[in-house]
Amino acid sequence: MSDLEITELPHAKPLLPENQNWIEKYRPQTIEACVLTQKAKMLLTRLSKAENIPNIMLVGDYGVGKTTLARLLAISIMKGKEDVWQLHNHFERFTMASAAKQTGELLERLTPTRLWNDIRLLWVLDEFDKLSLDYQIRFLGVLEEETHRNGFILTANDLSAVHRGIQDRCTILTIDLQNNEEEIKPQMVKLGELILNTEKVAFKTCDLQSLVENQWFAPRSFVADLQTYSIGGELIIL
Repeated sequence: MSDLEITELPHAKPLLPENQNWIEKYRPQTIEACVLTQKAKMLLTRLSKAENIPNIMLVGDYGVGKTTLARLLAISIMKGKEDVWQLHNHFERFTMASAAKQTGELLERLTPTRLWNDIRLLWVLDEFDKLSLDYQIRFLGVLEEETHRNGFILTANDLSAVHRGIQDRCTILTIDLQNNEEEIKPQMVKLGELILNTEKVAFKTCDLQSLVENQWFAPRSFVADLQTYSIGGELIIL
């Protein structure tokens, strides 16, 4: 099983075999490649180059790319430190599961005596707003006691479901696509064109633009629909 090579699509590195879904296959590999406003790209790129960052909470609607951004930030910041392989593996085990499943184990690991090779670790907790209030209160204690040795990137769809004390201890970055239509739509059209051309799917520009009109504010849903409507090698929009 070999990786696909797509030289004409610099914003995405194919990670999965040809029969896998396009959401994963074309998941952005850099912050610049993500569908975001230019200001958001600039800030997140600067954060990704920092040695240490404050605790961050990425907030936004479903499908805007919060998990991908959190993952890219963490991987970029950890590069070049000691035992990158060990830290990278450690990070991977916790990142892709939902916060509700991983936080219990995380709380057990973050004891005052536990520090991996004297390196400040960076943890990603996805869908943090789905945690129960009990777990959130326990995690608040972690934020208060462990920030000097552990950093955190949280993602949430509903900020109101996150304990106020946790909000106060994080820099909240809102990923807002819906209020930036003029900036986002052209990126979505370009993304669609590149994917369809790479996959050798025949399409009419008007059909692609119609799909963008319906899903321009949700890149994940857009890519999923693009694959569905392209089955058979031609883009057909109902």
